[in-house]
Amino acid sequence: MTPANVDAFVHDLQAQGVKLGTLRNRLFELLAVISSIAPGADWSWLRARANLQSRRAKASTVNARFLDIVIVVAACERALSAASHPLPRKSIPGYRNWLILYFLAYIPVRLCNLASLELGRHLAKGNGEWLVTLQPEETKKGANTRPRASAPGPAP
Repeated sequence: MTPANVDAFVHDLQAQGVKLGTLRNRLFELLAVISSIAPGADWSWLRARANLQSRRAKASTVNARFLDIVIVVAACERALSAASHPLPRKSIPGYRNWLILYFLAYIPVRLCNLASLELGRHLAKGNGEWLVTLQPEETKKGANTRPRASAPGPAP
């Protein structure tokens, strides 16, 4: 375990697109494992690296800007209602993007879950509402998710 090897490990994770918080977690996990394997060694350099990454992750969270859901929904509704019917072929991708944004404003799911949604399996209409059901094995934290669309909207 050397600083150069840890730098290479960090570089590989960054190349994979790992988020700052996940990178921080991997460094602290590495520190915990190596400290238990070689408890007498000086791992202060690794702890300093993990702490630096922790500060970066925290700063990125603090600086993150979230859109107001009311503004997002209003923009989506304007764009969707302004679309001509039937949609010209060249307008379909833009319309789809507005529908996705509208959906995510009401039912925030991870992008991998969004990409895997299937009508009849994940999306079903019941009692006049669209229900989104994700099984525990399909979610990051293994939680059974069943959010409801809380406002009327275009049918997916």
